[in-house]
Amino acid sequence: MEMRICPECNKVFYFLADKKSYSCSHCGFILLKQKREYKRIEKTAGCVFSYHGVKYKGIIKDYSFGGACVEYAGEFISEDILLDFESSMLGFHVPAKAVWSLSRPSKG
Repeated sequence: MEMRICPECNKVFYFLADKKSYSCSHCGFILLKQKREYKRIEKTAGCVFSYHGVKYKGIIKDYSFGGACVEYAGEFISEDILLDFESSMLGFHVPAKAVWSLSRPSKG
């Protein structure tokens, strides 16, 4: 089973990973399973997200209808963790799922 946030209703739903398409159990929105479903828009914008009750500031490097690349300093975030994600610069406040995270060694 995999978890996804519906881009239509912003609710979490679960689906079988072996299917080529799946639909939101809340609103019925149908999605095709592809690596990159939507075109990425390269734009730098500030953002804030909550993880384990702690707010982190980040910088959005690029985004699409289905996701965003965010740089932040702080605790490593595990895959499949739900975050409260907001960017006033881009005008959204949505739930988000961490898909992958890259840890870089600190300079010093």
